[in-house]
Amino acid sequence: MTLQAYVVYPKRGEPITVDFRRFEIIDNKLHLYDKYDSVAEDRLIVLENVAALVPVNQRRTDGRFRVTLRHSRSFEICADSFKIDEPQMLRFFCRQYDQQKEIKEVYVAVAELIAIFPIRYDGW
Repeated sequence: MTLQAYVVYPKRGEPITVDFRRFEIIDNKLHLYDKYDSVAEDRLIVLENVAALVPVNQRRTDGRFRVTLRHSRSFEICADSFKIDEPQMLRFFCRQYDQQKEIKEVYVAVAELIAIFPIRYDGW
């Protein structure tokens, strides 16, 4: 299994790029996984300081969204839809056959979010 590059958008400061296989948020803590799919012991990102985590190479979908955070930072997410669940959890989805599949490779802190708008090239 390989590592992938993620852009970490901190609540303050400039974005950084780091490599890990995947992440999970458990009990409000960010768990990073290494190439063996074990919790990485050699890296740490403090979730309470993170505005967003976005993979550099995203799965392509028909839809895309422009996400704008505080401090005028923005990025694109390849997704067909999104929703905000309780308690303030933003989730993105892509169509897979006739179902919506959650995109688990993206994290956006709702408190840092300014706007989400679709990106359309057909004259919207």
